[in-house]
Amino acid sequence: MVKLMKSTLKRIAYAISLSVVIVLLSCTTAMSGEQKKESRNVENFSSIELSIAADVYLTQGESYSFTMEGDKDYLEKVVTEVRGNKLVIKTENWVSYGFNNNEVKVYITMPEVEGLSISGSGDIKAVTPIKTHDFSIKISGSGDVLIPQLAINSLSATISGSGDVEISGEGTATSAKVLISGSGNVSLKGIRFQYADISISGSGDAFLHATENLNARVVGSGDIVYAGNPLVDAKVSGSGTIKNK
Repeated sequence: MVKLMKSTLKRIAYAISLSVVIVLLSCTTAMSGEQKKESRNVENFSSIELSIAADVYLTQGESYSFTMEGDKDYLEKVVTEVRGNKLVIKTENWVSYGFNNNEVKVYITMPEVEGLSISGSGDIKAVTPIKTHDFSIKISGSGDVLIPQLAINSLSATISGSGDVEISGEGTATSAKVLISGSGNVSLKGIRFQYADISISGSGDAFLHATENLNARVVGSGDIVYAGNPLVDAKVSGSGTIKNK
């Protein structure tokens, strides 16, 4: 009786495993292989929420434009909609196993850039200088944000996962607030912040330039490196460090 039950359970487990494999294969082989480039009419947004594996190239310009390149079948599954002031890019009821972010490219032009949000493994790279007032970055997953030239008044960057934020700029800004939970890194080069608040929980690292006040907290093995000569309030719990460059 016991042998019969074990044999039955093995058959059930095998059937389940086979079903999962079939589903995964159907998801990966459903791509047509035909490449397509398409434009979509989206406007009146000042922030982006990316929830697909794609490379996004961001331009700050006078008008709106949105173009995608990738597999024809995959692009048909991509949904773009504006919610409030946010452009949401996602897939609807579809699983993208086996699809990597090098296969889909998105080109976005927008007049105002106030926020960038990534959920998953997508990347956003600014190809022109970005100038704005209050700027927010949120990453949940392994996605990266790269901005070679940024001019702002205040910055908020939140990472949950292994994503990285790399920003360069010049001039001064009022404040920066950085929150890292996980192994993500934030590098803010060139911009001198009057006030900075950095909190790391995990193994992530952060760098910035502070001129007046720096509130720094590390729980875990993360490191905070700062330039400038601010008044520092620092606390470390774990093997992490807080040090002046």
